[in-house]
Amino acid sequence: MFEVGYLVGPNSLSQASKRADHAHGLAKDDVRISWGLGLVSYRQGKFGEAAEHFAAARGTDAAPNYRAWQSYLLSLALHGQADRAHDELFELVSLLHRKTEDSEPTVEQQAAAVWIGRFAKAEEVTAKSSQKRSEALERELILMKRLGPNLSASLELGNEQVLRQHLRLSEDAEVARETLKKKATAEADAKSQELEKSLSRISDEFEKTRSDSTALKQWYEQELNRLDRNLGRLERDYRQIESLASSVQNDMRNLLRASSAVNFQATQRQNQARSSIQQRQAEAQAAMANDELYGEYIRREGELYGLAQQGARLAAQAEAVLQEKSSVMQKFADATGKLARKDNDLSKWNDRLKRQQDELTKKPESQTLKPRNVIVKANTLRTFVDLDLARERDLIFESYGMSAGKKL
Repeated sequence: MFEVGYLVGPNSLSQASKRADHAHGLAKDDVRISWGLGLVSYRQGKFGEAAEHFAAARGTDAAPNYRAWQSYLLSLALHGQADRAHDELFELVSLLHRKTEDSEPTVEQQAAAVWIGRFAKAEEVTAKSSQKRSEALERELILMKRLGPNLSASLELGNEQVLRQHLRLSEDAEVARETLKKKATAEADAKSQELEKSLSRISDEFEKTRSDSTALKQWYEQELNRLDRNLGRLERDYRQIESLASSVQNDMRNLLRASSAVNFQATQRQNQARSSIQQRQAEAQAAMANDELYGEYIRREGELYGLAQQGARLAAQAEAVLQEKSSVMQKFADATGKLARKDNDLSKWNDRLKRQQDELTKKPESQTLKPRNVIVKANTLRTFVDLDLARERDLIFESYGMSAGKKL
């Protein structure tokens, strides 16, 4: 029965019940079977069913099973039947009083009185309100009176055991809270320092971005100034070439006019010549003059061609400078956009960290110092009077003269 009943699972209780029914068929009046089934139900968290089984295992007034009584009362309380548990508690006290009124209490009776003291004091220290606490304290006084002088010391011993345990648990809880508080404080400080470091890094990045932006603007202005100077120089050179070309063109036009004048004079001389010899002389003089003018014209034409080539080279250089200037402007725009995006990202990161820092600063201590994944459990009735299921099982085995390793 215990082999399957002490295993938590959907079928454990039903299988244990079947074995208990079989045992009841073999020994109908053996209350220890109900006691064992009560332990199994308690193990499965079925406190109502456990109370029924423990009630059947309490024995008689002549031969009471005090441990079954204790298990019965605890199961009722855990099942939410506190008033019934208190009524039955007074029944047990009355039974103990009758048993010990005219005789010295046995070890089992003293142990039962100690348990009653523990149970009553446990209800007091775990009470959720001052009214419940006052009721529990008043109940303790009544229990002590009804138990009588032979067992009052045992009840007080149970009270003291719970008080010492409660004090120790309170001290442990306080130590745990202080430890957790220190840990949480250290975590908060570490988080704060981490935020400060991150904010410092962001500040450095901001400074670097501003420095890069300043350097970029200086480079951009220097490049534009350099390129504009080059363009200005090329423009001056080109205008100089244009001026020279215009002068050469004027010279060439003058040469053409001079050639026309020579031809006109030669024609007049020919018309005025009295002989053919004079005519030929006039023609020869005109030809010589035209040859000189033509030679000068050709030379000037060569100068003009050279100036045109220089102008073309200057125009190509100006085009290259303009392209370089366009490239510089594009690089500046790209780099400026990149710095702006970086600055925007840094601003968002800085704002997010500032909010975290403000939340960490403004957060109440009760929230700041609450460690994650760590809970200090509140004390309950089971903290002080829970059943030792392994021990209870062994007692049943011992009552049959069996070892704990054998089946029931």
